[in-house]
Amino acid sequence: MPDADGGHGGAGPGAAGEGHDEDGPGTADRAHDEGGPAGADSPGIPGTVGRDPDGTGVAVAPGPEVPPAAVGSLRATLQFPARLPAEPAGVGGPAETRDRVSRDVAARVAGVARRLAAVVERTCSPEAGAVSAGFLREWAALTLARAPAARLTDTPLDRLARHHRLTPDEVDLLLFAGLPEEHEGLARTLRAMHPTGEPHPSVGLACLLLENTDRAALRRLLNEGAAVRTGILALSGTGPFHERSLTVADRLWDALHGLPAWPEVLDPVDLGPPVAGLDGWLRLPESRRAVAALGSADPRVLLVTARDEAVALSRCAALAAAAGLGLVAARARPDDARAMGLLGLHAVVRDSVPLLVAPHPAAGGAPAVPALGRLPGPLLVCAPPGAVRPGPERPVLTVPLGPVGVADRRAAWRAALPEAHRSAPELAARHPLDPALTAQVALDLRSRAALTPGDTGDTGDADAWDVSAAIRARAGAQLPPGVDLVGPRARRPRLVLTDEADVQLRDAVARLRHQALVLDDWELREAARASRGVRLLLTGPPGTGKSLAAEVLAAEAGRDLLVVDGSELVSKYIGETEKNLAACFEVAERTQAVFLLDEADALFGTRTEISEANDRFANMETAYLLQRLDRFDGLAVLTTNLRQNIDAAFIRRMDFVVEFPLPGEDGRHRMWDLHLPAPLLGPDVDLPALARSYPVPGGWIRNAAIGAAFRAADEGGTVRQRHLVQAMRREYAKAGRPFPGEPPQPHGTPFDARAAQVLAAAAPTTAPTQKESS
Repeated sequence: MPDADGGHGGAGPGAAGEGHDEDGPGTADRAHDEGGPAGADSPGIPGTVGRDPDGTGVAVAPGPEVPPAAVGSLRATLQFPARLPAEPAGVGGPAETRDRVSRDVAARVAGVARRLAAVVERTCSPEAGAVSAGFLREWAALTLARAPAARLTDTPLDRLARHHRLTPDEVDLLLFAGLPEEHEGLARTLRAMHPTGEPHPSVGLACLLLENTDRAALRRLLNEGAAVRTGILALSGTGPFHERSLTVADRLWDALHGLPAWPEVLDPVDLGPPVAGLDGWLRLPESRRAVAALGSADPRVLLVTARDEAVALSRCAALAAAAGLGLVAARARPDDARAMGLLGLHAVVRDSVPLLVAPHPAAGGAPAVPALGRLPGPLLVCAPPGAVRPGPERPVLTVPLGPVGVADRRAAWRAALPEAHRSAPELAARHPLDPALTAQVALDLRSRAALTPGDTGDTGDADAWDVSAAIRARAGAQLPPGVDLVGPRARRPRLVLTDEADVQLRDAVARLRHQALVLDDWELREAARASRGVRLLLTGPPGTGKSLAAEVLAAEAGRDLLVVDGSELVSKYIGETEKNLAACFEVAERTQAVFLLDEADALFGTRTEISEANDRFANMETAYLLQRLDRFDGLAVLTTNLRQNIDAAFIRRMDFVVEFPLPGEDGRHRMWDLHLPAPLLGPDVDLPALARSYPVPGGWIRNAAIGAAFRAADEGGTVRQRHLVQAMRREYAKAGRPFPGEPPQPHGTPFDARAAQVLAAAAPTTAPTQKESS
């Protein structure tokens, strides 16, 4: 019968690759591989030898469905491939290396299979054990024939045994427990030998395999040995000790073969390559200590806390790269001991440091304490604030996210967009993103360029607006409720300001644009303890242009505008207001948008003496917002109609306090001109008279102009003076203020709209004659 190699069968039990397994840890045949079968009175293997139903002889439990005549030629029955299927390179390592590692593991297991065949021959009658022993020897022979010519060193199995200091017997037990994972025929064979029919080796069978090990010592090993203590091996089942099953940790056997296998309790996280722009951060003393801790074998927790997971993961990847180590990251609950143990095991076999990515805590939930009992060595933890509380059993090293200097930000833009390297200083100043976010934006820009017809994906011509559009698109999916991220369209000519307000707004934009130069290059951040960011308070009556000014500031700064309604952020539930604020600031920092908090007095109200619980929580919200505003390094604009209600501590933190008073007559005239293009106006419209007669804010003028235009469109003509007067009357009515009357006509006679309507109604309704019309 032709075998799987295309040759002919007939290889006997002795055709195994000579001596390959004898050098492996715990896989030597121990001189009993060639022992003959035992007599019928020898101790049997539970589940294999027993009394037949009639009680008259020896019966063999169901085993692998292989006819006895085929014992000497089982190659075709096994259907063993000539070559293991190779997976694409880049997944779990080069395909060729994985293939050799897999064959090496199989060869070590083959040595255990030959020893198990000897046990079967020694403890069973020839009639009962011939099929099973022959199957085991034939599989071992085929496997060893395909083993690497020289035994590999530093394989995942070697690393696991060395890291956890497994004894030779523990390595043998691990290989024995992995036997059913190598072939379905082996699983059927072990099922036939198990007292309860499990497709795993039993403890009793392991005792027969390790005959040179005292049973009491083996019991201790399977209860408190390193393999069991770390979760590499487990005993399953509820029966007597010797009838329990030996199993390998979830998906660990595939990982020992060099495959990218993960247990279900772990959600792997793809870190990608380390991002550029963190060289300066890696030179910080805290970062250097973290790198040294990763290179040490001492148990230690390195905690990286950040609201933005991408930023925290980039720091972890940079630390591991600086230490010359691999990193294995997975998402799991920190207090799940089984998941934490599996993370450590899978990191060891991959020759990497484990990185736990902790999920956000449940609403109102307490921080989780990591279960570290099965994790020797250092552990990196990436977690949102308040998600993890390290326990007392090992030291903790907190790794800060920053600061990231301007030189690093420029390097990040150069590496992310090498085609636009000359624009890196401008991009770093206009969009001072974290290097991790810079890499994401560059990825989006390349994708957009590749999808443009006739474009090769070159981003060399990407300008600030392209970058802003990419930032806006990525952040749009993460906006909290009640928050809008818009591209500013208003320009300074639409603002009607006092001279002092105009100068302050220009200074605010200049301060934002040059803060990298002044604070970093000129070193005023250290010399004068100057903080990053620009904070403005715009105060004045409603409709005086505060929100419009914020939009103009965003346009001149070349950034998007994040509009937040302060009244919508306030929640009656404890802690929800701070949570909403944190989400808004997180989006603003990610997008580097201008942060506009409208109606800020809802949050920045003056703190009061505590007379009830509500006062205490209101003061906590104000204190949190003050602290968060201090840490914001962008442009923050807050508006209020009631300056007297703003807390004094908040006023002190403002870089600019800009007053927006009611406009004067000249300002109102300019606003009427801005909102009413000349071609739309009828001959009777007198804008200077409207400006003199109605001392109102610009918002009223805008509303009146729009209302009058719609009224004129409905009548099919141009905008007339009466349309504007009627629209302004409605604005006064909405505000509950008395209407001051109609403006005088150009020749000084008051214009009575009601009288004009009466006269028009009394006029002849018949069409004029030709003579009258002429």
